[in-house]
Amino acid sequence: MPYAKLGVNKKKRFSPVKLIVLEDKDKFQLFQEWIELGEVFIQLDTRRDGVAVPEHCEGQHALTLRMSMAFNYVPYATEEKISCTLKFGQNYFDCEIPWPAIWAMSVDTGNPNSAKQQLWHQDMPREAAADVARQLFKQAGQNIKSKLGLVKDKSSEKPPEKKLEKSTSSKRKPPTLRRIK
Repeated sequence: MPYAKLGVNKKKRFSPVKLIVLEDKDKFQLFQEWIELGEVFIQLDTRRDGVAVPEHCEGQHALTLRMSMAFNYVPYATEEKISCTLKFGQNYFDCEIPWPAIWAMSVDTGNPNSAKQQLWHQDMPREAAADVARQLFKQAGQNIKSKLGLVKDKSSEKPPEKKLEKSTSSKRKPPTLRRIK
């Protein structure tokens, strides 16, 4: 099945507006390639079977975990899952992430021109798909408004000046020190 790649806009930031459908690529293979390049961010549905994350992260449809070969505990990937020890706050936790729970992955190489993201729509939870759709519609609406000239350029607007109003309450005497015996 195909997956979608989130495109990069002209400012070299990720843009959820441009979706490019590509041929399916094995998550395991992709993770092995990307973990050598830099930090890998995985998006997963913690409600799927076999997922082991800290209790405060359970039940989330879109949890993002950061993994790197530079961490104290290197992630270990097999054909079935990723096993890794990650730090949550001040505590370490042994995470288990089966491949079907992962619905998106990205790599940060430190160079914005070589950053990559992959999305597997067949594993994406409905709630995450709805979130992406809302973002897409919001961005499309903003693009249409700006092209029609319905949105003012905020950079040219001056902030409103604040007027200092004199207090109408009675004037207080300045504080004074008094001697206590």
